[in-house]
Amino acid sequence: MPIEITVFKGPATTMSQRRKPWLSAASLGAIAIVATANEARAQVVVNYGNPAYLEGQHGADGAAGKDNRQNNTCGTGPGGNGATGPTANNGGNALTYAPANATATRSGSIAIIGSRGGAGGHGGNDIYDDGCVYSGGNGGNGGNGGVVNLTINPGANQPAGGYTTSSTGILVYTYGGNGGTGGNTRRKTFSGGNGGLGGNAGFISFANNVSLNITGGSTAFGIVAQSGGGLGGEGGFADNGNKNSSGGSGLPGGNGGDIYINNTGAIRTNGGMGIVAQSIGGFGGNAGTSVNGYGGGGGYGGNAGLIGLANYGAITVGSAAVRDCESSGLSGCNPVSIAAIAAQSVGGGGGGGFGGGGGRGGMPAQVVGEGKGVVKFFNGQKGFGFIVRDDGGEDVFVHISAVEQAGLTGLAEGQQLGFTLVDRGGKVSATDLVIDGEPLPVTDRGPPREPREPRAGGFGAAPGGFGGGAERGGPQRQLTGERSSGTVKFFNAMKGFGFIQRDDGQPDAFVHISAVERAGMAALNEGDRLDFELEVDRRGKYAAVNLQTKAD
Repeated sequence: MPIEITVFKGPATTMSQRRKPWLSAASLGAIAIVATANEARAQVVVNYGNPAYLEGQHGADGAAGKDNRQNNTCGTGPGGNGATGPTANNGGNALTYAPANATATRSGSIAIIGSRGGAGGHGGNDIYDDGCVYSGGNGGNGGNGGVVNLTINPGANQPAGGYTTSSTGILVYTYGGNGGTGGNTRRKTFSGGNGGLGGNAGFISFANNVSLNITGGSTAFGIVAQSGGGLGGEGGFADNGNKNSSGGSGLPGGNGGDIYINNTGAIRTNGGMGIVAQSIGGFGGNAGTSVNGYGGGGGYGGNAGLIGLANYGAITVGSAAVRDCESSGLSGCNPVSIAAIAAQSVGGGGGGGFGGGGGRGGMPAQVVGEGKGVVKFFNGQKGFGFIVRDDGGEDVFVHISAVEQAGLTGLAEGQQLGFTLVDRGGKVSATDLVIDGEPLPVTDRGPPREPREPRAGGFGAAPGGFGGGAERGGPQRQLTGERSSGTVKFFNAMKGFGFIQRDDGQPDAFVHISAVERAGMAALNEGDRLDFELEVDRRGKYAAVNLQTKAD
């Protein structure tokens, strides 16, 4: 029968542990802290050596945004946005481990197989304090880690005691890429750029039928499976001395994925754990600071996934114990026992606020209701706003993370919305946003202010449209004149958006339900082939409009 897994949890004892609760596994990844409820144990390096099988499907990092270095003119706009890191390919397949000399001791792992999304590019900086009102560029989102589906079978001559190695036997991983850091600004009144979203990790499905004899001591484990969300990007800072400026917001960390392990092989170690399964949410990005203004908001920590582990093999751990060195006041380190099986599902910590709102740690959000309403205001620079509820209840807070997770770049005042009300630690906010009707053009506006004299604009002193407010005229989206084709990558009919993978290899195009309905379609399905025109917004993000079914 499958054994019941105990989940170990406990506090991190140092700042580095709180921020990055991973143990080093050289350049390929890491192992999270294993702790009981009352003690945190020392981190150890995982020894894996040169593997017999190595497959790493890693996405490239997104390009950094271009710095705006022009001085004494306002013609170049804000610092450029960082590019999104690409999603990594899936990894894994069925492997048969059959060394020529089955009884020999090898120094490297049997297999290291995994996937990692690319990191988001950093936002460009806005360098000069020349009186313009430009912000730092936003960091790019981290790419998602791929799915890893792996089975390892023994060769015909597997020794009775298992294949022997002095390294960790098998490492399987999937990691989301880290979000890019928001760009900094020195402009008079604007803000640092927001960070990028941490990429989500994929799920792991792993079956092991190989018996292992691990001789490498406390740093060599039997099987390690890790699914970790990327860190949320940190907000850029505003170094301009203006009380109306703000630091950029840190964005949420990525979610850890589900892990399913089925082990039939016998595992013997000499002090290392037998099987370790870890799903860990990425930490939310820290908020950017402002010299005299407001700090941005810290990003939420990512949620962790489920872990299912069925073990049918005998697991024996030896006496070379991990040493507990958590207290510098001890003259020596006391040996502690080691677990045969450890499973961890740990949400990421929220990013620091530094004068703004700190992010919340990863935790299950409690749904408390559904609602509809109208956007009262939304400040894209500071990353938050409020919705007036149709039922007359208190205004609902909405964070930039909920907006971007709905596939939107911002919210327009007066926009009709449907949303889910969630309670996190006693504070209610809106999530799962759905545009009700036609999306309104977005302008980056802050909270309502007292009436004041009109400012120059239009044809005059500052860039903008024809009206009295600089920087607010003209369309927020415009057609590029380019026609393209592609395949629907995914479409969420409930949330009303999706993405199309373009045939020309350019970044995926966002598609909104309004464009689908205007084309006479009820929804889109994965794999649908489409022709479309491209529309670009002020952030350089492309959307598909004027859709037509493509007959290949």
